[in-house]
Amino acid sequence: MKTIDNKIDKISISAERMPDGKIDLGIHEVIKNIGEDATYHEKLKSDSRLGRAFRALHKGENVENILKEMTLSEMMEYANYANMIKSKKSSTSEQKDYQNQHYHNGIYSENGSLCVELEIKNNLGLHARPSAEFTNIAKKYENKIEKITVYKDNLKANGYSIMGLMTLAAEKGSRIKIEVERNSYSAQFLAEISKLVESGFGENQYL
Repeated sequence: MKTIDNKIDKISISAERMPDGKIDLGIHEVIKNIGEDATYHEKLKSDSRLGRAFRALHKGENVENILKEMTLSEMMEYANYANMIKSKKSSTSEQKDYQNQHYHNGIYSENGSLCVELEIKNNLGLHARPSAEFTNIAKKYENKIEKITVYKDNLKANGYSIMGLMTLAAEKGSRIKIEVERNSYSAQFLAEISKLVESGFGENQYL
């Protein structure tokens, strides 16, 4: 029977020829990565060799004998999963880095949410066009941030609603507070909105 190292070498050689690029993870790291990602837990609960290897690894048991039984196609399946997980984790890490980077730009944490307070600088205040500009940015995050709340004095509005924002009657010089749930996209959204508001919504009378 061929050694596991030989099988891993074959995986790397085959992966180089795949359109998705080279997969450079060893089989042990592959199993670990899949096991740590809940997305694939159901797929690995079966009594297949893949499922048994997953369970053995997380119990701290020796998986060497299971690995020796695996076919090259099974090991390639592990490698493909790991490549997807690696890409996803990299993306999540970048979002967290962006979030931490922008925490100091007037963004602060409050009761599990992220907030920022901004001054309205354009002459006509938060009328229809600026409200539309605000919601255009908000809608880019519609599937990532469930709720955006904008406050002015004792009033509050849905940040996804143009009419709601207009009811705040936020004139030049007034201050608004924007509150969103805290997740890996929150600081990025607040940074974009802050830039928009600070620019006076790009209106000529402020430039």
